Amino acid sequence: MKTQKEIFRENEADAWLARNRAALAGFDPVQDAGIRHLRPYLRPGMAVAEVGCALAGRAAALAGLTGGPGFGVDPSPQAVADAKALHPRLTMAQATAEALPWADGSVDV
Repeated sequence: MKTQKEIFRENEADAWLARNRAALAGFDPVQDAGIRHLRPYLRPGMAVAEVGCALAGRAAALAGLTGGPGFGVDPSPQAVADAKALHPRLTMAQATAEALPWADGSVDV
């Protein structure tokens, strides 16, 4: 029997993206509460990452603010492909929080 995580990765991750694509397209980094909260702590060159990034709007905005590298992970293969196309400067991977694809200590935010 498949686990809930396997079922989510195989089906629901892409389905969630399809259901929420319109809302994600309207992402406004100026109005985003997470970015507003983090802004005072950002420094030039900081590496940023977003887990569960969907189309990676927040990760791209944060990387733009720091000028450092940006990373994003999402369980949806379609989200990763779309985010790569939208934000070629970011390093994207299909993953979840349980198995992040970067080395310990390599991300600041």
